[in-house]
Amino acid sequence: MRTLVFVAVFLAASLAHADRAHYTRKQPAPVPVKLSERVKRKAPPPVTPTSPVTAHEALSLELDRVQLREEQEAILEKLIADTPDSDPEKPEYMLRLAEHYARQLRVYRLRAIAPTLPPRAR
Repeated sequence: MRTLVFVAVFLAASLAHADRAHYTRKQPAPVPVKLSERVKRKAPPPVTPTSPVTAHEALSLELDRVQLREEQEAILEKLIADTPDSDPEKPEYMLRLAEHYARQLRVYRLRAIAPTLPPRAR
């Protein structure tokens, strides 16, 4: 029985392989297309070099945002206090407050070591 199945599968595979290709028609050559000025790709605008932001500038930008962050901190603390422990939003509020504290720690640490930095880093 196995040999009969093997012979049938072998013959079916060889007959399927013997079929000629379905699409034998020759495709015409591609039509040459002339692009107008409207559809041609524009050259990218030239990139103007900018000076990199120094550590002193970055620190001053962070210090400018302190008042806004204090307001955000008050809002998050109020949300955490008012939200019941069973609410699925409470862990997200706590995570946002923790990230806020980490940002705040980084700013004040940089502010504390700013006088000890070499002049190039300021």
